[in-house]
Amino acid sequence: MESLLSMMKKNRWNRQFSSEKVPAGVVDKILEAGSAAPSGVVNGVHIYVVDAAEKRKAFHQICVETEEEWMLSQPESVQRRITSSPDFDPTLAFLKTAPLLLVISTRPRDPEVPYAVESAFMAVGYMLVMVKGLGLICAPFAPSILHQKDVERLNSILRTPMGESIQVILPIGYAEKPDDLPRDKPAPNVFHNEFGNKYVSGASH
Repeated sequence: MESLLSMMKKNRWNRQFSSEKVPAGVVDKILEAGSAAPSGVVNGVHIYVVDAAEKRKAFHQICVETEEEWMLSQPESVQRRITSSPDFDPTLAFLKTAPLLLVISTRPRDPEVPYAVESAFMAVGYMLVMVKGLGLICAPFAPSILHQKDVERLNSILRTPMGESIQVILPIGYAEKPDDLPRDKPAPNVFHNEFGNKYVSGASH
């Protein structure tokens, strides 16, 4: 268990991808991990394997534009908090340098496929663990979208069916240079039984 946790922490901040392609067999294992998640990838979830350079470039260009527009729409306090983060990168270079993008899309408002978004992110979690286990790195990115026209611009890259919406993009590849030193990251707020009662590891419950 400790080795699994150490593996998940390794390269957690690394977004520097090498040009080495991800072998098809490795991609298949990552996708298989996604299908093993609760609800899996069958409940209204589509995964697009994107390795064409022109499509990765198109995703990068649109996401940079929409991210900048979204950032400028936020209060100054929010902008300061985001830009002060050690992993803030307005260039989003990892979207075009990663040799592979897994793009996860759903139909979030379709009553015929309930829980599609939840299923998508459970599958993402399983795939991320497999990515780390196979010695790759990943820089998950959820596009910040303000306008329907931008949803349509992103969807047009993949020619997705009407009603679909991209939930998250997983840039995946091998690290250009391994980063074995885990940096501290704020822990989530964890409560015991009720809000405000902070969970303390090892305390008597």
